[in-house]
This record gives sequence, structure tokens and C-alpha cells, in this order.
Amino acid sequence: MILKQYYAKPTPYIDKKEFSKPCGIFKFNEKGIIIESFEYSNDDTGKGDKLTAKYEYDSLNLLKYKTVDYETSDYNKPQDFTEYFYTNQVIDSSITKQTFVYRNKTKDNNFIKTIYNKNGLKYKTIHNDSLIIYHKHLK
Repeated sequence: MILKQYYAKPTPYIDKKEFSKPCGIFKFNEKGIIIESFEYSNDDTGKGDKLTAKYEYDSLNLLKYKTVDYETSDYNKPQDFTEYFYTNQVIDSSITKQTFVYRNKTKDNNFIKTIYNKNGLKYKTIHNDSLIIYHKHLK
């Protein structure tokens, strides 16, 4: 199954011809589990960087890994790699390593740890042990 995403309304920054083209495509397997996607980041000026994601699952169909590759002119082959962790088949945390290689060939890594609540919703995100974001879910 394939799900296509389109822009909802024209903006001054997005050409009208772009509205007939999907800004995201999501591919699912026969069980309805997402296996691959591509979409454009929303940079408020039209289509931003293209992101291609691949998803890997364990034998219980729990998401184990997600790899996101970016097509951008700012960096040379940036990538996010996320590993997901579970307790009793309920997600409890994930760790993401973001890798950037700048045009001058210097390399930078960011590490992000996300902790989930018992409902599988984000509770806390920690960036490189310094920036901590608490998430509040409204009912």
C-alpha cells in the first residue's frame, strides 16, 4: 500500500504546479506496517530537504531501526540512525545518532535520547546531554 501526501493550499513560495506532485510518499507492507518513506522537510518556503527513511522491524513487528538520509546542499550525506528499545513489547526509549559531514569535510555527530511514557508517547528528549525537552500530551 502507498500513501501520498500533498500540500493543502497554495503559498507564495510553492509553485501551483507543485501541488499536483506529492510532497511525501509512504510505503507499507501487506500488514500495514510502514517500511519506507520519502518526504520534503517543511522549511516554510516550499519544498525543503528531501528525507528518505527506511524502517526495520524485529520478529514481533516492533520497530527496531529507522535510518533517515537527507538530500541537502548544506551538508554532505547527513544521516539519522535511530534504535528503539522496548520493555514487555512497549516502547520505552530510543537513541538517535545524527551524522553530518560539512562541505569542508569536518564531521559532526549529535546524539538524541528519547524516553516514552507507558502509552508510547514521547515524555522527554535529551540532546547531547545538555538540551532537555519535556513533552506534554493534551487530551
